[in-house]
Formats: sequence, C-alpha cells, structure tokens
Amino acid sequence: MHVVFLGCGNMGGALLDGILSESVLAPEHISVVERNPERVGSLTDRGLTVVSTLSALDRDIDLLLIAVKPQIFQEVAVDIAKAVSSKTTLLSIMAGVSTSVIASLCQHEGPIVRSMPNLPVQIGKGMALYSSSGSVPDDHEQFLQHMFSATGKLIRVDEERLIDAGTAISGSGPAYIFYFIEHIKKAALDLGFSSEDADLLIGQTMEGALALWQQSDLNASELRIQVTSKGGTTEAALKTFESGEVGKTIQDGIRQAFHRAEELSGNN
Repeated sequence: MHVVFLGCGNMGGALLDGILSESVLAPEHISVVERNPERVGSLTDRGLTVVSTLSALDRDIDLLLIAVKPQIFQEVAVDIAKAVSSKTTLLSIMAGVSTSVIASLCQHEGPIVRSMPNLPVQIGKGMALYSSSGSVPDDHEQFLQHMFSATGKLIRVDEERLIDAGTAISGSGPAYIFYFIEHIKKAALDLGFSSEDADLLIGQTMEGALALWQQSDLNASELRIQVTSKGGTTEAALKTFESGEVGKTIQDGIRQAFHRAEELSGNN
C-alpha cells in the first residue's frame, strides 16, 4: 500500500508519528507532500519520500490523507483530481468539508472517508470519528483503524452528520475542558494558591475524577451526588452554577458548535 499525506502540520504530523511509532506502515510505503522547509528535513531523515507537489510522485496512490487547511482545499483539489484514480481512497481530516464537496471538487468517484480527530492525538490520547461514502477496500479500512488506534480511540459512524456532531463534542471538546481549567485556576489564584500549586490541585483533581468516572459503575450524576453533602461546600458551589444556568449554557454552546459544523460542511 502507498499512503500519501497531503500536508503534515500538527494533526497530520501526529497521525504520521502514530503510524511510524506503532509500525502500522513502513516508511518506504509513505510519501508526504510538504513545502515547509523546516519540516522537509525531519521527514526525509525518517526515511519518507517527500515531494513539494502531488504531480511529483511517480507511484500510484492507494490512500490519500488530506490534511490541508479547509481554506486552501479548493486550490489543491485540482491537483488531487489529476493525481488519483477511482481506486484511491481519499481520507479527509479537514473540519467542515463534506464528502459531497470533496467528491465534487476532486472529481472523484472512488471511496471517500471523512474523519475528525482531536488535538490529543499528539500524545496518543486522541478521539476520532470517521464515516465513508462508497465502499472502502478492506485493507484500506484496516489501515485507517490501525492508524487512529495508534493515536487514541476510534468510532466508526454510519451517518456523516455524526461527524459534525462529533466535531462539537470531541473535536472542540478539549477547548471546553481548557476553558473550565482556566477559570478554576483563576479562582484558585484568587484564594491564595501559587500558580504551581493551583496546577497540581486542578490537574490531579481532574485526572482522579475522570479515572473514577471511567472505572465506576455509577454515571456522572450519581458520582456528583456522592460528592455533594447537603448544606456543604460542594452544594454551595453547585447551587451557584445552577443559578447561572451553567449546565444549560454548556449544552447550548455544544449545540451552537454542532450547527456551525453543519453550516461549514453544508449538511444543514
């Protein structure tokens, strides 16, 4: 199999690292289209074929991973149309670009896979969803599953709209967590903790709570009740959150993220 990475920035680079570190595919089977001179040297040092354009490749492409910014996709789609065949599987990790748009701009009649991995793929803790239009060859499907499993967890969905929904949950989700951490830390600093101690308090608390939730037979609501004593400190905080409709605001924000994802991909 010959896999080509079109673009190798943060997300594409993280997936490539996962492939190589877990030996999903040997370097001689991977080519990278990359123009950034700072990246080219490190890629060639790893035994990868690096070219500046798709037209420079002299081998058939079995799977093309499209990892360019959505803003420039229309420009590169012309090159993709010339470089691939109907047997090539196109894998897009571009946010907000539907499979129908990809098929139209690339004039592609073969299988197209759309995926949404999130930022923690960079440390092997990512979450990715994918769906496909057309029948994906078994060996291509196995490669996709191995690649995403090398960088975290994977869910295959049958409806493309769930990619937009997943964008609102797991794609944007790390930003929600960072936002929550940001404001807890501000409160910790106001209460007199040093920045270092605040980071330790928050990090360990969140890591412990997440591990407890994942390992417990109880759901999040039941665990919250366990922590909340009547008339106690936790109840005081939660009453303030409820009076400010924090829970509803979180849900509304996620719905807005989903609607925006639909708008961008043209699926609304």
